Amino acid sequence: MAILVRKIARAKWPDELCGIDKLNGDAISDLRTTNNTISLWRVASEAELPSAMLALSASSKSSKVENVSLVWFPEAAILERNIRLDSETPGDTVISDLASLHCDACEITYKSLGDLASVLMLELIQEKHYKRYGKAEVKKALVNAYKDKRISAEKCMPSLLDEIQKSAQL
Repeated sequence: MAILVRKIARAKWPDELCGIDKLNGDAISDLRTTNNTISLWRVASEAELPSAMLALSASSKSSKVENVSLVWFPEAAILERNIRLDSETPGDTVISDLASLHCDACEITYKSLGDLASVLMLELIQEKHYKRYGKAEVKKALVNAYKDKRISAEKCMPSLLDEIQKSAQL
């Protein structure tokens, strides 16, 4: 079964497992919702994590190259908790061939948000399913995607596109 990937702010999450009732508000806020959905990215294996990183770093809202921190978990982990997934909404990325990797966890409630937070905390802390891509690594992936003509320049923030183009000329 596939794995699901979520971009997180690592500093918001605890270093040790705790009960969901003790999880701080910053960690919960890292799982912000829009229309009761949470954006996730689906890849076949850990070897495909760079694709999720690239999709996330190339959001149409990204104005600059930044570090990307990811946590991943088996898709079954949330399906077992009756959290519904919907793959109909393409992901917000200027790399169109990666947009289909996107899926939403849907109909998020107080309970399902806590369930998802518990899964992320377990995978992050106990399973060590966390990877931080530094700015240099992210920039290299974006430059390669640009050189391969995978980036839709018209959808990209001008400041990000400028940074990628300048790096591509070096």
